[in-house]
Amino acid sequence: MDDLEKHRWERLLRWLSEEHGMDVGESAFHVEAREVPGAGRGLFATRDCPRSTTLFKVPSTALMNKKTVAKLYAQLRGRRLSGVLLVSLHLLLHKPLGDEDSQDPVFGPYISTLPRDFSSHPLSWLVKRDTQEEDAWERVALSLLPPSTLRKLSVLHDRFRADWQILRRVLEEDASVVASSSRSDISLVSSPENINELMMDFLWAWLNVNTRCIFWRIQPTLSDQDNFTLCPVLDFANHNSGHSHIFPVVDSDIWGGVAKKPPKYFVFFGPSQGAVSEGQQLYLQYGTHSNAFLFSEYGFVNDFPEGAVASGAYAGEVDVHELVEELFAQKALLGSRLKEVLTDEGYWGDWTVHAAPAPAHPSYRLMVALRLLEAFENANETGQASFDAIVGQWRQVTYGQADNISMQNEERWRTTLHRMCSQVVERARTHLALLSNASCTGGTSGWHRWMHLNISVLWQEELEVAESVMASLEAGAEF
Repeated sequence: MDDLEKHRWERLLRWLSEEHGMDVGESAFHVEAREVPGAGRGLFATRDCPRSTTLFKVPSTALMNKKTVAKLYAQLRGRRLSGVLLVSLHLLLHKPLGDEDSQDPVFGPYISTLPRDFSSHPLSWLVKRDTQEEDAWERVALSLLPPSTLRKLSVLHDRFRADWQILRRVLEEDASVVASSSRSDISLVSSPENINELMMDFLWAWLNVNTRCIFWRIQPTLSDQDNFTLCPVLDFANHNSGHSHIFPVVDSDIWGGVAKKPPKYFVFFGPSQGAVSEGQQLYLQYGTHSNAFLFSEYGFVNDFPEGAVASGAYAGEVDVHELVEELFAQKALLGSRLKEVLTDEGYWGDWTVHAAPAPAHPSYRLMVALRLLEAFENANETGQASFDAIVGQWRQVTYGQADNISMQNEERWRTTLHRMCSQVVERARTHLALLSNASCTGGTSGWHRWMHLNISVLWQEELEVAESVMASLEAGAEF
């Protein structure tokens, strides 16, 4: 790491040790942050660690979550803000200026180690488009995204905009919150320029939360949206689509109605299946997610060599929602009635095709939707009695009471799926050709070429998955 990053790392460890009592000595702390060429920073082992070694443990008082941050804003208790909003608010109010350290007296040394720039995150391009501040590169890049990826990104954008509107009201209505900021440059003068600048600062804070939070049980209900935290040291670990080297100890047991305090430490173990070598980079798996999800939420993809999907080396996935939705829309009023049936039964949306496990196949949800669609063949409307009878046959198959509606129905939905996959293949080839000549191959920042490659990977995955599913259909594979 350069001198500045080294200073921030050392300051973080002093803060963890002196303010929170964390043991950062050689006997208990076995990691360090280092520079990774072309990938920013990473977390590395400082010694050989036998399997299941406790790599480090962070005191719960040093974590940033709703529990630790809410106590700093007693005046906001009545607003019932989410954990994401509270932590994002605190980051916004104590954002470092330039290369300076954060002046926050509570979490400053930790905040100073967080990423300073999210220009490469595609959500930044959409937010800048709102204010007509996106550049030509970002505009072209957005236009070249696969439809399913852009849809996921749009959902993320809607979440951000909703949170921003809530946060903006808080800042405008409660002067004491703004007064608690350690920043000398924060301004709420309601000129468009100042508001946009503040929104971009909030985007920085919000993306730090969204891309770096990890599950941490602080609420009785396991599914509560506030069960997350930002965690010092862990932040430096990069994602790996394969094996994880860092395993958090999380309390996922059912608490019932009994109040329970989170553990005193957030503990992280090494792998139980093997040792870790000194100098080895330690990866953390963010979860088994599709590339479209990783791209929209985190701003990167799992790269794979060409042909890896077809060979089974990479388990690719493609969301075909917009193609299926279009098929139902073509049936006009009948399509709307069928959508109601699928919605009531819990099968509307989340339609995907997969390359693995073999044979490459459609998701069960997709098969269910296509069976219903093709049960009505080319009809655009039908009487209620006939409609109910056909839907009844479909329900019998869906509930496992019958093998199929008819052999003709099975043939039709498989033919429709083949045609959809062919559409995916053609549009992927078209966009890969466009990407090979697109203006987004250039750019003034180092991340432009990397992001251009990420977009190409998204299309390559769509191409190979769709081709694999077509091959399964042509071979008569049973799903």
